[in-house]
Amino acid sequence: LFREVQSIPGVPAQRDLYASNRLVDLYRGPLGDEGRALVELRRLAERHPKSPEAAYAREAIAKMKRMTGAPRQS
Repeated sequence: LFREVQSIPGVPAQRDLYASNRLVDLYRGPLGDEGRALVELRRLAERHPKSPEAAYAREAIAKMKRMTGAPRQS
């Protein structure tokens, strides 16, 4: 359902951000899929680059990469 919200044309930014954050929570929590969580965080940062949530997403991406030892991308 959260993925469907993201695909609705003209969906308000707040609803899109909410759906994205919930997906990240699900991937990092019960689903245990850090890779998909990273994809969602990147998507959030790209779709809403000037939002406070995008800044938090970029920080979370950097932190997750540091924890896994993955190379940083700019």
